[in-house]
Amino acid sequence: RYIDNRSEAAISSDSYEGLIPAYLKELRTGKLNSTYSEQQLMVIAVDFMFPALSAVPSVIVHALKYLMHNPKAMERAQKELHDVVGTARLPSLDDRK
Repeated sequence: RYIDNRSEAAISSDSYEGLIPAYLKELRTGKLNSTYSEQQLMVIAVDFMFPALSAVPSVIVHALKYLMHNPKAMERAQKELHDVVGTARLPSLDDRK
């Protein structure tokens, strides 16, 4: 396995080549009650590869909160949607032009 091979190389090396080797070295040489685990490493790796999976919902939530707490901004957004899209159809990506 990749993790096993990398952890052996990380333990035998005195230098760190990045986050994953440093994490693996701590995982293999750390305390038994440590919070380091292979599963946690996988979660970290996924967060690095696909950060938008957690960022997009967060941005949407904050935008909706902003609109909820700023009625004038909500009115401007509603007016722009009404002017650009109208009421007969749903918005589409072509409306951005």
